Amino acid sequence: MKSKQFNISESEWEMIERHLTGKLSPQESSEFQNNLDHNSDYPQKINHVKDFIQGIEAAALLNKTNDWHQEMESPSVEKKSFSSRYMIAASIAFILAGISLWIILQPSPNEKLYTEFYLPDPGLPTVMSTSTVDYDFEKAMVDYKLGNFALAQEAWTQLLKYQPNNDTLQFFIGNALLAQDKNKEAIVYFENTIKKTNSNFYEDAQWYLGLAYLKAQDYEKAKIHVELSSHEDKELILNKIRGL
Repeated sequence: MKSKQFNISESEWEMIERHLTGKLSPQESSEFQNNLDHNSDYPQKINHVKDFIQGIEAAALLNKTNDWHQEMESPSVEKKSFSSRYMIAASIAFILAGISLWIILQPSPNEKLYTEFYLPDPGLPTVMSTSTVDYDFEKAMVDYKLGNFALAQEAWTQLLKYQPNNDTLQFFIGNALLAQDKNKEAIVYFENTIKKTNSNFYEDAQWYLGLAYLKAQDYEKAKIHVELSSHEDKELILNKIRGL
């Protein structure tokens, strides 16, 4: 699949690089988030800069390895002690292991595509009802919005015991699980949600279900469920899934 060419300005590159190294000022952080929210290509630009920097670092390590290799082959090495040779060999082995680990840990194409399109559902408004059940649900919703996904999931799972057919609970438990990278568990709850074709969450559940299957590398199911959603990016992601 042909990689997309990016037009990244110098200022964008510098800002993304400072973001990756944790050096953004509060004002720059606000500008960075604004770019992320309004530029659909920005996540891909971030990945592009990240991959470029990591590639440069890997190349630097390889150059060091080559320098050490040449040094070991020079006549002067014969005068070095056994311990010096051992330290050089150990250093080379460590660097090569690091490079291998870096290659292994690179995200797969489906994970990159998932990251490009995944955003947690924003959740529902909370009014903190006086009803005990509603209060517990909304308190969990506050946790969810604060990023405390495990707490929200636990609270909603308790409520689901008393309302096993509640599609709202099924949908948000699925979202809380997906936000914790537990996509296989999330699939179960999204599948339960779409059993109610008249559910208010039917089409949104199809979208997240498609993303969960994408992460699980089940591309056929991913395409089926994304197609049944009404998400504005569905045609874009479908074209990219077909290219995997």
